[in-house]
Amino acid sequence: MPRRGNLHQAKEFLLSKTSWIQKHLRKIDQYANLQEIPDSSIDLEKAQTELFNRLNYFAEKYNFPYNRAVFRRQKTKWGSCSGRNNINLNINLVTLPQQLQDYVLLHELVHTKHKNHGKVFWAEMDRLIGDARQLRKEMRKYRLIVR
Repeated sequence: MPRRGNLHQAKEFLLSKTSWIQKHLRKIDQYANLQEIPDSSIDLEKAQTELFNRLNYFAEKYNFPYNRAVFRRQKTKWGSCSGRNNINLNINLVTLPQQLQDYVLLHELVHTKHKNHGKVFWAEMDRLIGDARQLRKEMRKYRLIVR
């Protein structure tokens, strides 16, 4: 409250912002329900090899050629695919359940052919793994912990 303000003005201000406050309290509640990725010591070389093997398996099985793939410690993304079909995978991906790991791998591979998240992209994802949007919702239960 400003120094020259009074309690009445403060209450009026608070009441005028009620919907904004409620909206942000709901967001805070959503974040409180997210699952944190467990902090564990991971054999990075082994994890990288396993993920790349599965990536190569899916790429060959479904005919999604990519240029190269790298492991990165990304802060906000589980994976990405560049316009040149270079795939970046987050190191924290190895802490997710395998079904969600596979979802991310296939998601990035589908981007080698479909560069956006349009209807054709999601139809391809559904063809490959069933209900892709449900897995997408499942992914939202996990959050990246930047260490």
